[in-house]
Amino acid sequence: MKKSPIRGTSMPQIPKLYILPKSEDTENVCQVDCVWKLDEKTFEAMYGFREAVVQNKKTIVVEMIKGFFDDHSHQPQIEELADLLTNRTSPEPSKTALMKSILFGSRPLVEFILQLFSDFPGEEFEPIRNSAVFPPHLTPLMLSCIEENFAIVECLILRGHYIPLPHHPTCMCAICANPMDRNIDLSKGIELVDTYRAISSRAFLWLGNSDPLLAACSLAEDLSAWEEADKTYKEIYRHIYNQVQDFAYEFIQQCRTSEEVKLLLNRKEGATLSTCQVSFPRLRLALDADLKQCLSHSNIQTVVADAWKGKWRSHSKTDVTRTIWRFTRHTFLYPFLAISHAFSGGRLISSLRNPRDRYLSYFASYITFLMLITVLRWVRVTKNDGVNTEVELTNPTVLILEVFVFAYILGLILAEFMEFSRRGFERYFVIWWRLFDFFMMFIFVMAFLCWIAKEVTSTLKLHRKHWPMFHPAILFDIFFGLACMLAYWRIFYFIQLHRKIGSTVISMGRCVTHALNYFIIIGVIMISFAIALNTMLQPYSDNIMYEPEYFPEIKNVIINKQGNKRKMIDYFDSFITSIRNLFWAFYGYLHPADYYIVVGNAGPEKLPTEHYITKGAAELTVAAYYLVTVVLVLNLMISLLVKSAHEVLDNEDVEWKYTRLHIYAEYFERSMAVPPPFNLIYVPVDFIWRCFTKEYRFIWPDLLIKKSSISEKNYKQQADEDITYMKLIRKLFIRYIQSSRTHFKSVQALDRGNAGGHSKEETRKIKTFFMNAHKLE
Repeated sequence: MKKSPIRGTSMPQIPKLYILPKSEDTENVCQVDCVWKLDEKTFEAMYGFREAVVQNKKTIVVEMIKGFFDDHSHQPQIEELADLLTNRTSPEPSKTALMKSILFGSRPLVEFILQLFSDFPGEEFEPIRNSAVFPPHLTPLMLSCIEENFAIVECLILRGHYIPLPHHPTCMCAICANPMDRNIDLSKGIELVDTYRAISSRAFLWLGNSDPLLAACSLAEDLSAWEEADKTYKEIYRHIYNQVQDFAYEFIQQCRTSEEVKLLLNRKEGATLSTCQVSFPRLRLALDADLKQCLSHSNIQTVVADAWKGKWRSHSKTDVTRTIWRFTRHTFLYPFLAISHAFSGGRLISSLRNPRDRYLSYFASYITFLMLITVLRWVRVTKNDGVNTEVELTNPTVLILEVFVFAYILGLILAEFMEFSRRGFERYFVIWWRLFDFFMMFIFVMAFLCWIAKEVTSTLKLHRKHWPMFHPAILFDIFFGLACMLAYWRIFYFIQLHRKIGSTVISMGRCVTHALNYFIIIGVIMISFAIALNTMLQPYSDNIMYEPEYFPEIKNVIINKQGNKRKMIDYFDSFITSIRNLFWAFYGYLHPADYYIVVGNAGPEKLPTEHYITKGAAELTVAAYYLVTVVLVLNLMISLLVKSAHEVLDNEDVEWKYTRLHIYAEYFERSMAVPPPFNLIYVPVDFIWRCFTKEYRFIWPDLLIKKSSISEKNYKQQADEDITYMKLIRKLFIRYIQSSRTHFKSVQALDRGNAGGHSKEETRKIKTFFMNAHKLE
């Protein structure tokens, strides 16, 4: 060993284990099989390094830092690092050296520098106050997380470094009392983005959390909220959100058995008490967080589909008779099963506890509902007798059908209200069919109110022509007709489980947002042109002009008042009329004759008068209207729809699987045991039964919760579950690290394509962590 000027001892050498490989190629990194160990040689080297720094022996410091590298390509950076370390006038140079060593990516070098902060207690946790390179909010742990260096992140976390979690955009604490400050202060926005970059990194999600999946769900919700709240950094938040999506997918991909997936999905931490009462509480958290990539993974799809099938999975393909009987029971015989299950509070007909049987019963019930409203249209007729009096055919059949239809809608409202109370306003309306159901039920309620008013009115014996335009019977026909139309559209909800048709329905639903934006734009355009044309043409309303007749033998023009006359067409005589005509003109052609300006006859000879400037301005305005709406906006809208359709088709498999899980999750709920209108019986009976039993406890707002899930007797069982869960997390992490060292792709990774694998840079960083981290047993 070389002689060191420090206390006459030999200069400590950096062990070869800690030398950073020259090549950053992943294959070369794999060849270096080393771990970070605090043995006697390491302590000796760290002691010598500290002595050299304290005594300002720059030459020795440079030589020792070179020992961390196997080439001389970092010579300028090493010299700068040595200058910073030997400057002990304040902690700032040492903090700068620490940050730059993190950028080198060498955990041993970081460990050597960290032990120098014993002279500056607490300063290693703080960011650099005045730096030309690093922002004043960036801490060492944040930088290492952003760099995705697993080894250094582990080192800093073990030393007590932490990242303060940012507040939710809806937070109303004293710090967040004035949300405008975030937009006014540039540094606040950048600090928030960098914080989310750090805590959303794979290194922090794996090493800085005891429950990575729960952390990913919470982060995804926060990032979505910030994406909507802060439009300045919208794209950055979207990019970070996609990183969290990728992490959740890679996390669930490490599971190899159904038991491991079930253990993850049945974890109750982070879920509400009501969600904990159903299967797979974590599934609901992931759905609320919109983790599409993770939920579309074959591991989750297989486990949830298996639970969805229930007893159906025990049917072999050759057992056709049993399958047909089970299908028949829950389609054609569902009323008898639903009534028995409802009046018994769920004690009878155990098959209705199976989600797939519930879906079949709901589907059969809805088909029955559609058939009844169709039959109701046929039997509810009006006749005109000889004295021109309209008589409505009223009989018990019509009354029974109408009562059943409105009872079904009332049951549907009850089911949707219970779902709304569980999910909340924002989460409830995330899925398209819930917003659709809201409008459909609203129109049915309006029809029901008009139906009641119609039944109590005494003017039905009069002919319809004697009724006022707002008569309840007239309004009932309007609302009920619209409601029936929407009711038939709702059948798309059920057929979404069909792979091909469901994908088409989902694609159409994804284009609705673009269509609504288009309607808003085209509405503004129509209003603007309607104002212009109405202003130009309204003064000519009701004008009449007599056409002249010409005789070849007489040079003078003779006005024949008994001949042709032209009257101004009232297409633009009012603002509302102008909008209406422009709307329908969009689907056809607005001929110049439709807005021909009739000025009238003037002068001694009463000759026709023409206002050519106004006429030209009107024609140019109409031409501009067609150019803007058809040539520009319509074609732009078509392009946007095509683009949106392409995006959906590119992710068709993910979108369909994600939507399917939303439907599956609905039928796991206890309140979905029987379809409308029989749930009007089941829900009260089940609620009363649970109120009088000793197995449940009333807790607001989750209402009745099983005592077994909140009992103190479960603490030991919960501790055992926590230990089992942590062992699984550790096992998944080991698989994640080990799989990153190879080029092998499992079937699950191939199912996702390139999006499911690591990039070359990510693989290098993970392998570096494997070499430098504590040995995993």
